[in-house]
Amino acid sequence: MTEEENRRWVLGGVASVIVIGLGLYALAIVDRILPVEVITTQASWYSVAGSSPLTASGQTLQDDGMTCASWDYPFGTVLKVTNLENGKSVQVVVNDRGPAKRLYAKGRRLDLSKGAFACISDLKKGIISVNVQQLPAL
Repeated sequence: MTEEENRRWVLGGVASVIVIGLGLYALAIVDRILPVEVITTQASWYSVAGSSPLTASGQTLQDDGMTCASWDYPFGTVLKVTNLENGKSVQVVVNDRGPAKRLYAKGRRLDLSKGAFACISDLKKGIISVNVQQLPAL
């Protein structure tokens, strides 16, 4: 490789790093500027013991999984769910449909897996008020 070719190769690499860096910086800025929708609703929990072992997405329901059931989001959507009473939050992935339509109509928008609910509340509560925020896909 000649000295001129070497110089161009190095400059091209530096330019690529700058462009990638600017792109990541722009993403960070957009993430702060765009409004993030937060929904306040009720959430409950469900377990393998009280439902089918298969979720609507075809995955096996696991009590210790960080998953949830929702009619409002596509499968695979990551949500941050925050308990309004204590401020604790958990990230869950939508892999099922629910709550039951009659409960949904009354304002319950989310069924958390037993493990996810236990991370933010005592299971004895059964139903809690939460904020739900959709997280950006990676």
